Amino acid sequence: MNKLKVNLTLIYGITIFQSLIFAYVIERVFAELRGLTVLDMQYLLILYSVFSIVFEIPAGVLADIWKKKYTLALGLAICFFEFFVSIFSHSFPMFGLAYFAAALGGSLRSGTLESFLYQTLKEENKENSYVQISGRLKFVKYTVSGIAAIIGGFVADRFGYEMNYWLSLFGYPIAIVLILNLHEQKIGISAAKKVEWTSMLPLLKTGLELSWKNPQLKNVLFVSAIIGAVLYSQLHEMSMLVYPDQGISVKYFGLISLGITVISAFSGFFAEKIKEMLKKPFFYILIFLIPGLSIILFGTVLEWWGVLFLMIAIGILEALTVVYTGFILDESPDELRVTISSVSSFFNNVVSIVVGLLFGYYSKLFSIHVSFQMLGIILLILILVQSIVYLKKRIMIRS
Repeated sequence: MNKLKVNLTLIYGITIFQSLIFAYVIERVFAELRGLTVLDMQYLLILYSVFSIVFEIPAGVLADIWKKKYTLALGLAICFFEFFVSIFSHSFPMFGLAYFAAALGGSLRSGTLESFLYQTLKEENKENSYVQISGRLKFVKYTVSGIAAIIGGFVADRFGYEMNYWLSLFGYPIAIVLILNLHEQKIGISAAKKVEWTSMLPLLKTGLELSWKNPQLKNVLFVSAIIGAVLYSQLHEMSMLVYPDQGISVKYFGLISLGITVISAFSGFFAEKIKEMLKKPFFYILIFLIPGLSIILFGTVLEWWGVLFLMIAIGILEALTVVYTGFILDESPDELRVTISSVSSFFNNVVSIVVGLLFGYYSKLFSIHVSFQMLGIILLILILVQSIVYLKKRIMIRS
């Protein structure tokens, strides 16, 4: 078996075992049981975003000057520590330590496995397969996460919430072993030899300068950050607050969560098709217009079927995240690929904080429904901005 097949097999295994998290389904309830208020949880989420902003880019630079598999293994080890600390957390400072570990571990993991996959494919001149394979990995990730959530609900009901955290420790050690057996790419190894630890700041500066001076990369980072902020920070996290107003009982929340997980899993299979469609201006506008209008309708329709608009928006945006991750990797040089991915995550966290503040402000000033309508309007504004960028390019080409 050649290195490509070995790495792909290991990457699928890593994706499976690092997605076996049984605690996510009861995470907020567990914190409340341990004495945290809803306001405390919001403070923790803000701290997580701030920590992520601080760690994201240095962690990416570390992956580019060190072996990527070591950085990824370290990230998973710290995430293991996050869940271990959570088991013994009974106060805000202890939960704060867990969120600190989550942000640091997440930053070390961010973009590293994706970069590893891309480089593995590139060595075999198969980088065009990245979006397709990444879509399959997304399917595996969400499928495993969905199964873990269903099992986690039964486990929490039968054995208590703490058991979910103990079970969540199971997958990380196995994933770490698989990571350490990955075949490091030649380019990664040579880069690690050439770059000294003292050159982290110059490498960081180079990554930021490249992101800013490359118009195509800068635009892709901007669009990716907007998509990520709307999708992960708000739609996945806050949508359940609308369900009661749509007449949906709490007992059906799990079914909706399962439906969203399935749609998210299958969205990866459509990523390659959407990538081709984005090359045509009409379809580019349509692909962003549909989720924008769907989110507005989700915040407007006060009937149970309004949740279908949420699922449509999430399905399309999940596929777009795969496509734009591929765009970012395409535009990044080999020796800075993880650094640029971390710059992307950095922008994503910054935009997520801004969008989150806007969401909270509109919710307090008007209602949660208006906040979701605001998210849809953000995507519609994005279409307008991208149309202007496209027209400017056409004008420059003609002149």
